[in-house]
Amino acid sequence: MAPGAPKIIPLHSSLKPRIWAASREELCRILPEYAQTQDDIVFENRETPTLFVDGAVWPEDRWDGGKTIDLSMVRVFRRRLPDLSPPYPEGDMLNAQYGLIMGAPGGPVAPEAIPAVVEHEDGMFRFVSEGPSHGTGGHSSHSNGHPTPTPPQPAYDGPPTATLTALAPRDAPPEIEALLGSQIAGVPVSLVLCRSAALTPFALPEGCGCAFLGFFFITDVRVQVDDVSWEVLSDDPPITLVNGRKTWRFRLEWTPGGEGEDADTTNSTLPVPWWMEASAPSLPSARQIIEIEPLLHPYTLLPLHLLSPPEQIVCSDADVQAPRGWHCLSCGKLNLQQNLCYQKCDCCSASNGLSPLSVEYVRQPRGTDPIAFPWDRHPESVPCTSTEGRDGLRIFSYVLGAAVAVHHVFTCNRPGPQSEPTELFRALQADTELISELGAKGRGGGGIGPYYGCKFTGASGRQAAAGVWSPDAPDSVRRARDLMRLRGRVDPASVDSDVVINTLTICAWRTAGNKKGCVFSAERSPVVLLCLGADVEVTFWRRATVATKGVQPAQVVSAPVRGITPRSKLAEKTPAGDSDDEYIDEPDTISAPVRRSRSSSKSLSGSAKNKRLEEALMVTLVHGDLLVVHGANFEYSMKRTGMSIVLFGQQ
Repeated sequence: MAPGAPKIIPLHSSLKPRIWAASREELCRILPEYAQTQDDIVFENRETPTLFVDGAVWPEDRWDGGKTIDLSMVRVFRRRLPDLSPPYPEGDMLNAQYGLIMGAPGGPVAPEAIPAVVEHEDGMFRFVSEGPSHGTGGHSSHSNGHPTPTPPQPAYDGPPTATLTALAPRDAPPEIEALLGSQIAGVPVSLVLCRSAALTPFALPEGCGCAFLGFFFITDVRVQVDDVSWEVLSDDPPITLVNGRKTWRFRLEWTPGGEGEDADTTNSTLPVPWWMEASAPSLPSARQIIEIEPLLHPYTLLPLHLLSPPEQIVCSDADVQAPRGWHCLSCGKLNLQQNLCYQKCDCCSASNGLSPLSVEYVRQPRGTDPIAFPWDRHPESVPCTSTEGRDGLRIFSYVLGAAVAVHHVFTCNRPGPQSEPTELFRALQADTELISELGAKGRGGGGIGPYYGCKFTGASGRQAAAGVWSPDAPDSVRRARDLMRLRGRVDPASVDSDVVINTLTICAWRTAGNKKGCVFSAERSPVVLLCLGADVEVTFWRRATVATKGVQPAQVVSAPVRGITPRSKLAEKTPAGDSDDEYIDEPDTISAPVRRSRSSSKSLSGSAKNKRLEEALMVTLVHGDLLVVHGANFEYSMKRTGMSIVLFGQQ
């Protein structure tokens, strides 16, 4: 432990932070602006600067667990003087460089190992090299891997030390200037305490990686210049450099407000930080009443979009955007939004409160008018028949071979047949956790999406046909399964047409794009697909045949069932775009397709050259449509036109 670090004591179980995250990395994913730090200080494009308290401490740093914290910011500088002849120049430097102290705080300073971080020229700062902060608070090292070489120092009689101290730069690096400006303007500074901070006198609760301490006013700043030296470079004319170390010691006083749950001053109880126990109610003195006044400051620790109820936003290109994260009001945890809509807090299992979208917001306005025939496409070699189904549905059957068929149960875009699917679209968002697929990258960034899914398994055999189902399945999943079993009977007169759904896999997305290289494993039992939301185009592929005088029968691609893709393969880096995503299905179901590894993609692309494929059938599924396939293993691709939820059912 560094010198001056306090003894760590456990925090009382009743004292918990009001705003916290599992780790600093997760906090930066939820709030990307916190990742743009300069030496652990966030100050750009913000009303109030934020300081991360992390890593080692300086000997002068103090915090006893109260409302006052003393922090030091130490930087080394190098100033270039044009002329060292008396009288010595005064005022700001013409050219200076600031750098961080390398090594642990309080250790020896090696000026030759200090990289140039910022450079001052003509009264303005500009970055010489810029790199990420390494999570050690305001005193962490920051290096670009190119240390500034120390020129030879000749024997030279120069000015006294007092005069050299006066030649130190008067200004500060931009991150410290932001803190100094906050003090002058009377703007508070927010502090975030990390678990690895040596300054903390107490241990953060289990599972808490960083916590907001609240707002602090800078009440005092002391500046000190040490280790001033000078050197002359052999040049024409000679260049004189002044080196040294400059320290800013800040005293910060906690002020209430900004946490969303401010202390109530009507009961004569003085507000205290969350890590301190409240004292007994008493009448405050005149000075204590003055301390309560900062409650009126208009600043908040979290951005306003995290303080309001989370909402999904429909973009002009039919894509849907969800917030990156949300603040749990029950336990205070900042959660990363990883599900399509409904998500439980990782700490207390409370709901995120994200409102589901109605289907009319995700469908194309021109594609909602009632029509008599679907927008399907098939060659002349694929015969098609049309029959009337229950509830005003129409069934279009396509024969692709002996005992191989695809049935499109079409709603005709009528409100009646689409009423129950419309309710299911909202219900599945509201009570089913559709978890993001690992390794998939969508337009939203952050490694989240574009595919979300879950899987439910019930009883086997006749028990599944009798309605026995998984007790963990939400009510919306049960209702969707019953609808698929009812409308999936494409031949009501046949007993064998009863659809048995023992495994139900849900796949969802928010954005448009393509999904290629998928497989329907429907050789042994039928597969039922229910489309909810935006239109989905499913294209079936077959091997190309040589044209002859007679009509060639369709040859369905018989895709062998592949092995399970390891989870390590799912985390491989993939291109950011999703216009040509490649997927395969898991072997036991036609569940949410799994992303191919790069090696398998290359091998499949190589085999595709030898086996040329052509389109055998294209089916456009509108909201509420069903697709029933059976008789073979079908290779297909899927085109997304917007936010959709697709359910795959199989025995």
